[in-house]
Amino acid sequence: MNYEIGEINVNGARKAFALETLLRNGSINLMCKYVFESSMSRVRGEALLKTIIRVLEVSCLPVC
Repeated sequence: MNYEIGEINVNGARKAFALETLLRNGSINLMCKYVFESSMSRVRGEALLKTIIRVLEVSCLPVC
């Protein structure tokens, strides 16, 4: 379905959000990466925590 809200195309907005989140240089992706990296830099055991999070990330990916 292709809904229109005024000048906004809902499906277009969903697609734009997905692209900005999933693309390596997407604005939302870069912001999340910045928040993650800055948070990790302030904790003890940064390397271990990053490793654990990356292992969990890979293990939680949907199997295609």
